[in-house]
Amino acid sequence: NPYQMIAADADGDEAVRVNDIVTLRKMILGITDKIEDMPSWRFIDASDRMENGPWPFREVISHGALTETTINNNFIGVKLGDVDGTASANAVSKSTQPRSTGVRLSVEDRAMKAGEEVEISFAAEQFNEVHGMQLTLSHEGMELISIDGRAIEMTADHVGKVSKDKTTMSWASANGTTVAQGSEVMRMTFRATKALQLSNVLQITSEMTGAEAYVGADMERSAIVLEVRSDVRPYVFNVSQNEPNPWKASTVINYTLPQAGAVKLTVLDVTGKIIRTYDAKGEAGQNQATITREQLNGAAGILIYKVESGAFSAQRKMIIIE
Repeated sequence: NPYQMIAADADGDEAVRVNDIVTLRKMILGITDKIEDMPSWRFIDASDRMENGPWPFREVISHGALTETTINNNFIGVKLGDVDGTASANAVSKSTQPRSTGVRLSVEDRAMKAGEEVEISFAAEQFNEVHGMQLTLSHEGMELISIDGRAIEMTADHVGKVSKDKTTMSWASANGTTVAQGSEVMRMTFRATKALQLSNVLQITSEMTGAEAYVGADMERSAIVLEVRSDVRPYVFNVSQNEPNPWKASTVINYTLPQAGAVKLTVLDVTGKIIRTYDAKGEAGQNQATITREQLNGAAGILIYKVESGAFSAQRKMIIIE
């Protein structure tokens, strides 16, 4: 209706254009907190029927002279940007939260090391006829590097980095979008600033930008849920064959620990004489050690390497060639 069009005209050019969407999205994302050169409210003369559209409209009621009380001078207030009529008119107004869940996303849980860059895939568990969504993504200990829309258009223009640990997002489409269950909706790349478990830090909130989706022909306002799924099996102690083997200058030994702890790597000759011992602090999961010919004082032929950690121990043979 005409009042919704006035609310949507964020730049005051008496038209609804793409620039209005961009301007309002910056406010939704928290990038800006006001619209420059525009009032927060527009007040329209209530007697203006707007039969030919909203523009131009009267915001002033004039009287040449007041000789008696006039009670039919009314205005209709329109909050700039409030196209759906849900804005809070004052500080004590209560906002309602969506009851039904319209969008359900999932990511796979994983551990991250400090400094590690990881691509996180957000898959659809429930994503049917979605016209838009917005949210605040909390990711303490992870710095957002980039975002890539897969099933939906999601670029840097749809994201606001409001702090190092929080990112706001806003996406909308003229047509309802359906994504098959298990298909990738979007992908985000993060860099860990500390060692962490994804399930402990990644969550959708309404802290900055309210988390909600608009679903179905009536664009019902619905909730958004993020599931962090764990399919992690306990690590099993294992020592792999060194690569390359045989080797000449250097080789790499991979080993897996069920839990973090002290590791002792010993290199021996076939008689059991110790050539060199390495001490390290291993992490739960995959670890590796690099051995060079120089470190072994030029040893050659068949050697044995043994990895020990706590109650676990395993050894293998390797061959150094001249």
